[in-house]
Amino acid sequence: MQGHKIGYIRVSTVEQNTIRQLDGLQLYKVFTDKCSGKDTNRPQLALMLDFIRDGDTVLVHSMDRLARNLDDLRKLVNKITDKNITIQFIKENLVFSKDNKNHMANLMLSVMGAFAEFERSLIKERQLEGIAIAKKAGKYQGRTKTLSPEKVAEMKQMAADRYKKVDIAKKFGITRMAVYRYLNKYDDEPQLGTLTSQKVVPGALKAVKILLNVYVENNNKFVRGKKKSYEDIENYCLSYYKYEKTNNEYEYIITIEYNNDKELDEIIDELYSEVASTADGHNCFIDDTTISTLDKTKYWY
Repeated sequence: MQGHKIGYIRVSTVEQNTIRQLDGLQLYKVFTDKCSGKDTNRPQLALMLDFIRDGDTVLVHSMDRLARNLDDLRKLVNKITDKNITIQFIKENLVFSKDNKNHMANLMLSVMGAFAEFERSLIKERQLEGIAIAKKAGKYQGRTKTLSPEKVAEMKQMAADRYKKVDIAKKFGITRMAVYRYLNKYDDEPQLGTLTSQKVVPGALKAVKILLNVYVENNNKFVRGKKKSYEDIENYCLSYYKYEKTNNEYEYIITIEYNNDKELDEIIDELYSEVASTADGHNCFIDDTTISTLDKTKYWY
């Protein structure tokens, strides 16, 4: 039975161009997801799996567009081929179907999936190395120091006396964001689940929209701290700025007000440090993080 050629495309953000994937191929229908590969909510993938029929061929640019780990890759390939549907990965030049599900095909699938997992481990290692470099440069503070009620009272008094937040941070050996965190915690504690905050850094002259794409990963499979990490990142790291979530679960648009480029760089470094520190506090780490201007003309991480 001659079926249709169906394409599946995934890009990690809504800004990425989909033209390069499956370019030049004659396809009956194309399903496109614009989300992280780690995002389990991929509506177009679900629609594609429901749409395909016996005899169809699914074409995907590469394995990492369909799945980001070996187990998911195997499950999806098996789910598709069990329907008597062929799946072809263009980049790897591999074809899987119900007829050729032999030991060699499974071996190739396992090998390619293993390479993908290996690359993920290298990314994780580079992330940890980046944190180590940031620590050496004094830009990564680790878990925020806990201050006594007396110290907090002194901090509040300094703020009331109009001391600069950066001077308060230096006195107590914490970051400027931590100063805001302490003042907010004892004056007007943020509520969990807040998606948009109206707080901004006071006294600023310029404003820029920053795109933060941050993915939190558990240190090991027995630790579950990702949800709490995201809650605290939103309520204690991002709540000092005006921010909103995009359609991507792990992406935020942040409005940062600042006086000059040097201060902006310092704020971004501090933001990254606080986000990484927050994840670290829940036995997690930050993976696949990018921070850029909204128009992608400048990148920090």
